[in-house]
Amino acid sequence: MDKIRKLADRIWYNKERIVFAILVVILGWNVYRALNPSDTGEQRMYRFPKHDISDRLDEEMPSPPNPPRLAQWKALYTPNPFWFNPSERRSEDQGRREEADIALLRIRDVRGTPRVQLRTASATKWYSEGEQFESYQVFSIDPEAGTCQVRSERTGRNLTLYQRIE
Repeated sequence: MDKIRKLADRIWYNKERIVFAILVVILGWNVYRALNPSDTGEQRMYRFPKHDISDRLDEEMPSPPNPPRLAQWKALYTPNPFWFNPSERRSEDQGRREEADIALLRIRDVRGTPRVQLRTASATKWYSEGEQFESYQVFSIDPEAGTCQVRSERTGRNLTLYQRIE
């Protein structure tokens, strides 16, 4: 009885090694069968598919797929309104001074395209939508509301300018 118990203990403590050895033997046998097929009619485990392209020669080439739509690039240069960077904290005076640096004077419709007249510290000129000047860029012009959105590169913010009522 003692010999049977020792044998059972050895098997129990080495069960992982025994299972591993059995799996290695099974793997070896399947590799041998795949590399050396027998002539007794045993089929291979994998057959290459037979392609008959004569049927496909009469078909037309399919049209190319539609090009992907361009993404909205505005999100790349417009800051997220939910971001907060404590190192860029400004006082109230600085914010007012930056916004007072530019003013919207007039909005006109020139041949179907709205244009704005903006006054900065250095010049007063007419600009179209998308135009860049000094450290600003005109994003959108809304003639009905009398507003213009401008991106300031100095402050890194979008400014909404309102037309002065005269």
